[in-house]
Amino acid sequence: MNVPANNDVAAHARRLLTLQAIAAAAVAIGAAVYGGAAAAVAAGYGALISIASTLLLSWGVKRAQAVAATSPQRSQVMLYLGAVQRFVLVLVLLVIGFWGLQAQPLPMIIGFAIAQLMFVVQGQHLRRP
Repeated sequence: MNVPANNDVAAHARRLLTLQAIAAAAVAIGAAVYGGAAAAVAAGYGALISIASTLLLSWGVKRAQAVAATSPQRSQVMLYLGAVQRFVLVLVLLVIGFWGLQAQPLPMIIGFAIAQLMFVVQGQHLRRP
């Protein structure tokens, strides 16, 4: 598997965010067709949760890379803490969606899942020679 160099991380993050934005638009349009405006908003919100998590991941990786040269262990701790932060972010945003915004659960989860699947698509792209 090709691991991106430091200068390529930003390009891969942009590509992933672009894929997620396209997926968000597609899932919101599909939800609008099948479930109306409320379903479209819920699906879009779910996809935006995934995009927010990706942005936090990108920021955390950049910070960890900056520290890695001087302290690999500190860099590793930063990455683990970043995973916890993303988990908490997703949990909080889902709770806000379910209870605060009263969004429809199924379209929201589908939007989130489809946007998260873009990590797999991006991963397949990175594996190509």
